[in-house]
Amino acid sequence: MKKFALLTGLSLALTTGAPLLAPTVIMPAAYADQTETIGITPTDGAKQEYDADHLALEWGIRSSFNNYVGGSTHIFDGAKASGKSYLWPYLGTDKNEDGSVSINYGGTVNFMKYCADPEDPQRGACQLDLTLSNPTIKTVPGTGKGMLSVVVHTIDYATKQWSGPERIDFAVVDFDAGRFNQGKTADAELGEVTSWRGVAGALTAAGNQAFSNFYAEHGFVNSLSFSYPGKDALEGTPDGYTVSTVADTTIDFNGAKKILQLKDGNLFVVTSDWGTTKGVVASPDLRTISEGFDVPFDSSNNVVVDTSSGDVIWIKDGTVYAAPVSSAGVGAARELASYPGTATAFASTPAGTYGILSLDGSDAKFTTVTSSGEATTVDLPKSTDVYAKYKLNGNYWDQVYGTTFGGSNIGMQGLNDGTFIFVYDHNLTYGDGEAKRGATPLHISPAKESVAERVSPIEAFEPAFEENNSIRSVVVDDNRIVMYNQYGTAYEKNNSRIVFGHYADGKFTLDAGPGPFGDIAQVAGVGFLEDGNAVIAAQEKSTLYTVDPSTGTVVAKAALGDRMKDTAKHESNTVLVGKDASVYVLDTFVPPNSYDDLTGIKRLVVTKPGEQKDASVPVVTMGDIVEWDNPPAEPPADPKPPADPKPPVDKEPPTGGSSSATPGSIWEKLLGVVAIAGGLATIFGLISTVLKTFAPDLHTKVAAMIAAATKR
Repeated sequence: MKKFALLTGLSLALTTGAPLLAPTVIMPAAYADQTETIGITPTDGAKQEYDADHLALEWGIRSSFNNYVGGSTHIFDGAKASGKSYLWPYLGTDKNEDGSVSINYGGTVNFMKYCADPEDPQRGACQLDLTLSNPTIKTVPGTGKGMLSVVVHTIDYATKQWSGPERIDFAVVDFDAGRFNQGKTADAELGEVTSWRGVAGALTAAGNQAFSNFYAEHGFVNSLSFSYPGKDALEGTPDGYTVSTVADTTIDFNGAKKILQLKDGNLFVVTSDWGTTKGVVASPDLRTISEGFDVPFDSSNNVVVDTSSGDVIWIKDGTVYAAPVSSAGVGAARELASYPGTATAFASTPAGTYGILSLDGSDAKFTTVTSSGEATTVDLPKSTDVYAKYKLNGNYWDQVYGTTFGGSNIGMQGLNDGTFIFVYDHNLTYGDGEAKRGATPLHISPAKESVAERVSPIEAFEPAFEENNSIRSVVVDDNRIVMYNQYGTAYEKNNSRIVFGHYADGKFTLDAGPGPFGDIAQVAGVGFLEDGNAVIAAQEKSTLYTVDPSTGTVVAKAALGDRMKDTAKHESNTVLVGKDASVYVLDTFVPPNSYDDLTGIKRLVVTKPGEQKDASVPVVTMGDIVEWDNPPAEPPADPKPPADPKPPVDKEPPTGGSSSATPGSIWEKLLGVVAIAGGLATIFGLISTVLKTFAPDLHTKVAAMIAAATKR
């Protein structure tokens, strides 16, 4: 196994109540205009160079913004670029009369984009011109909370109104999220030095306005790592899950994803991108991670772990396979069984059996497989008979048993009595063809003698599916059930829905839902804790929520920090509750010298007061430079905006399909137009037949995009 660099203690802590330091609101300066020189020339009197061992703040501002603009345009006043982050030199510490402490850093970083001459950006000739200078971290010791303020000068992207330069409260910071270390450095004059790693930040309204309101209040900023002289640790009183480790992998983040725990405790992570499926194996503490290796799964990554043998079990092209997994990759595969048609869902039960839902032409089949390979295939009722009470009419696109286009690997789960729950929410049209409702989840009992009794809508859940909310993900733990949708774009965030229920003695009960619950939006993944509560990782506010599933009440929430962009999509569950009660969350990052979105892993552990000190946290200095040579490839499509400017890549206008702005999104938009034009059944049937015959992996990818375009 290869040992990877880790960011320890990043970006998560229990947060309750409002921050102690209330944010201010940025207001245009009376005479702010393009004649200001901040950000385009060095500040008079400011030191421009610092020794490599000078203490520093390492802060990348906001990774999605930095990637979007392709890095800074100007850097002055001692600041330095380090990879896709920045180093800001330590200037001094103030102990204020109100008991707060201000830790001051210098440096100025400027970003310009959409300029009249892209090769020679000039102030007044760029539609985007943002300068941040002299960050200060202010906190009241013992509270665990604080405020990051910066001097800002900017032009509003839409109104063209200049503001600043003036100091604003830019982001609320959370010391409970971080880890710290204390000790002496090689510089005898400094004495004791305190260093923090992974202090989380969330935009204030003023901070968001500095970005021309492209994001949202409480949206993430990059986590802060910094050092300063003295022994003022500034820790708070954390009491809940915090991130102890963040690790990077070498595999892409795109496509369907899954994180599993193997019998030996190691983690197995798989992702896919345009037919290429990769995996890594990581130790439970994330201190060792294998190199990425090819895996023989299809791009839906329908794979589970056999709790008895420890092998992984997967389905592909009509066959059920089993194989061992190690850091060297997936071992020799053996065929367990076969199933008819094309699979739309795959799941395991607590008893160690496996179920495959498939479509063989227009006929639905269900195959049950034991760990020894014994397979039993039975017929399921016709799709027109499943929701017989609604007398379906005009349902031009039959999705009762899902779609062979695939993409989801968590649409079905096994229950504790060997039966299964299947979720594929879509529009059911009935009556005169105009009336619509959502598709109630199905209870599949393959052992029933009567075909008609093998599938039944779960009546207890009907009230939560009166409307189509595209709920197509389900997680089951013992008798607890959570169902949710994965709306990953900014304009869909208000449509996030979550449903809680349970199953006991053959009976389903609806506990809460459909959400939203609290401010949970854009669900990336869900898991269940030993105490019965659910943990939900959400993209919108980069937050981990602990929720009481019996009521939907949010009982705790914690900042996840950066690296959560685009995690709420592809109908994958990116959360795993480990055997030792650790919580793992898949995130994503763009490494230096690259525009590729790679997969990262966060590990969360319960942290109590006094447990934040971590001897592995290093001192941050101005010498911590990661070289970044701009790669020859162009960044993702980002044309100059028209007169009515468009927002950056992670905020989209309220129209179009359901994907984030990625290089493939143009196809989703075209498919959305086709969907509106009608004739879906014929067109999609032709596409499916051709691709399935000549390019099965591409068939799955295009199918996922078609599903996204027709989701609503």
